[in-house]
Amino acid sequence: MDENRIKIRLAGPGDAASVANLHFACSLAQPGAFMHRLGRRFFFKFYQIILNHPTSVVMCADAERDGIVGLVSATLDAKSDFEAIRKGRFQLFWAALPALIRKPSLLWAVYIRNKSLSPKVLGEGFCVGSGARVAYWGWLPDYPSKGKSIQLMEEFLRLMEN
Repeated sequence: MDENRIKIRLAGPGDAASVANLHFACSLAQPGAFMHRLGRRFFFKFYQIILNHPTSVVMCADAERDGIVGLVSATLDAKSDFEAIRKGRFQLFWAALPALIRKPSLLWAVYIRNKSLSPKVLGEGFCVGSGARVAYWGWLPDYPSKGKSIQLMEEFLRLMEN
């Protein structure tokens, strides 16, 4: 692992699997995280939706042979992104179905989160409901960074500033 060969770049639709795997790995190491409980397929479908949406911005740290090791996921228009997620909710549900069958108690948490995306309550629950927002910032657990995760966020903020 040569962290000096990390290239910071925008992620595209073809990066959905790699970004999903990274977010999944980060969530496993994050106390209280929820989304990883829905499985890798859920993350993959989620990032397919996000990376194809025009107001979404996902910047990644690409370590070449080691793949994507860091990410910042954001939106320029939270309301628009949530609408895209709402439109894809059945695809997301089917992607999460194996996890829901294994652990039916997740259904309530999914219901509550889905309800929080309703236009009537958007912004009152888990997320900012309008305007720009940073959704997630993660670095592969145990991957050496020596400040590269901070550099990723700084590059992201410079991009957003312009």
